[in-house]
Amino acid sequence: MPADVVDRLTVSDRQQPGADVRVRAQPRVGPQCGQEGLLEAVLGSLRSDHAAQVAPDVVAMGLERALEGDRSHRSIAGGAKQGHRTVNGAERVDVRFAAITIIIAVARILFVAGGARARELAPALIADGHAVRITTRGEAGRAAIEAVGGECWIATPDRIATLRYALENVTLACWLLGTVHGKAAELAELHGSRLDFFCSQTIDTTVRGLIYEAAGSVDPALLRAGAGLIATKAAYNEIPLRVLDADPADRDAWRTQARLAINELLAL
Repeated sequence: MPADVVDRLTVSDRQQPGADVRVRAQPRVGPQCGQEGLLEAVLGSLRSDHAAQVAPDVVAMGLERALEGDRSHRSIAGGAKQGHRTVNGAERVDVRFAAITIIIAVARILFVAGGARARELAPALIADGHAVRITTRGEAGRAAIEAVGGECWIATPDRIATLRYALENVTLACWLLGTVHGKAAELAELHGSRLDFFCSQTIDTTVRGLIYEAAGSVDPALLRAGAGLIATKAAYNEIPLRVLDADPADRDAWRTQARLAINELLAL
């Protein structure tokens, strides 16, 4: 079989023994060899900036790695058998699996605002293999975000439409506006109608967890109202939620609670 890359995978039931798998092979455009290559491919896709993105097919890449490591019809991926045939002049690989277990704990975490607090969280999250996307109002904030390894996204909750594409391939979305400054009416909108609309935008996306900052310099009544609003939206949409009530001025306590919330949501 010539060097191939897996580009399409259909699995009728990955959990049941004997599931049928069809893999179409095409000429290789960039092989991924070994665990480091597989992880780098996934992280490279997660970290691409400001582009329409397609989540990597981790299972397909795992199959590619398995096929590269064993071309001799022996079992692969914990009990899979492979065979080769030609269909309409194109080589096809048919694989029957007893089980597939490929676990790569990577996620993209979006911080809406948060400033220095979001940047302080970024290095440890990136070191754990996650991608961190942080919003900022303008180009002036880009250097500080990229200096900690984050992905800069120019957007502001004042113009909620700018956040729509910031949700591309995001796993957790964090609304960190507990210390934002502005007029009373503007703050009420940020923790009211704009938060409401943002939550609606997470429906039918990859977002599977929300974090809301309910402490800071903003009027406590607004923060309580915002916490109630996002709790209602999250429950209705069946998206897990964590609320941060640690004082942002106490950076150690805030980071500890924020990281715990992130870890809990990623573990669900």
